[in-house]
Amino acid sequence: MKHSLLCLLFYTVLASAGVFALPVAAAEPAEIMTAVEQSLTQAQAGDWKGARATLDAVAQPAAPDALLQAARGTVELAAGDAGAATPLFRAALAADPAQLSALWGLSVCLLQQRRLYEAATLLDRASALAPREAQIKTLQAYVYLCLDMTSDAAAMGKAALDGGAAQAANMCSAG
Repeated sequence: MKHSLLCLLFYTVLASAGVFALPVAAAEPAEIMTAVEQSLTQAQAGDWKGARATLDAVAQPAAPDALLQAARGTVELAAGDAGAATPLFRAALAADPAQLSALWGLSVCLLQQRRLYEAATLLDRASALAPREAQIKTLQAYVYLCLDMTSDAAAMGKAALDGGAAQAANMCSAG
């Protein structure tokens, strides 16, 4: 039951572009930003091969680029391959521990593997970095519900609603 709620929540958030709406670093080179935006548009349309090819065509920077790795992970996660997405999100976090999209994506991967405590830790980090992100608060509320931490779930759900996330209300009514 909880796993199906997670899938419902994930697809609701993904459909509302929650994964793609998280902040990204403003200093990224234009080529990488353009490729990331194009690949995420392709992924939303279900064109996984095209999204992968778009990201593969980007000239690799000398150091691993956190945004590029997070985008690759997001494409794999959207394609339904959390196993392939996990190491990409981990690489993004190794390059930039404050990469919100990677924190978000890796937490979703961990939730699919039912590793709730690890996901909760990552979401706490993401929430500390972006305290007003309603999508993060919504996913935190869900994780806390799964962990039977109802008072924390209620606080995160309220914070998500205060931030404008309609998914928090849907989740609470489904739970």
